[in-house]
Amino acid sequence: MKTMKKCSYCGSEFDASLFECPYCGGRASDHICANCGKEYDGAVCPRCGVRFDDEGRICPKCGARMFKTVCSTCGYNSDLAQAAASTAKKAVSASASLFVTLFVGLIGFVFPPVSNLVFFFGRRYGKIARWFTSVWSVFFAWAMLRITPADLSHDPGEMSIGTYRMLGGLTLLTLGIGLFVLWRRLEKEKRAE
Repeated sequence: MKTMKKCSYCGSEFDASLFECPYCGGRASDHICANCGKEYDGAVCPRCGVRFDDEGRICPKCGARMFKTVCSTCGYNSDLAQAAASTAKKAVSASASLFVTLFVGLIGFVFPPVSNLVFFFGRRYGKIARWFTSVWSVFFAWAMLRITPADLSHDPGEMSIGTYRMLGGLTLLTLGIGLFVLWRRLEKEKRAE
């Protein structure tokens, strides 16, 4: 990649190793930064700090010229410590998401309204859990809402029919809220693209 100059007289771009413009013979010119494209007079670009004679390195990921540790085109990071920290952070985030999704799903076996929290917390590993939670919540609500007084024993420790109906309604309510939140998130991501 050649470093370039821009003639102050005719505006032509030419090789920075030349002292005068090959088009008009003018000797006044500015350097063109190979990193950001800014025209400047001096040895170092004032915008990004790249020297006029710096060839940079080729990014191993996308092939663009890298003048710093991070490729401005694809985000590749040549600083191994920073790249390792970034990878570790992603792994911890994924592990936390998996743990929350599993924990909420286990609680949901006993109390399905809680399992619908997967719609809020299970961002990375929540897709399968959301399908499972939705089916389980609908089944649980259906079972709770179809209980009749004849199905209940008259044991004083047993819940009343109103409690069963409340559990079924609460499950459907949390499922509806979770689906609405998921729909809003997907719409927002679609608009961002």
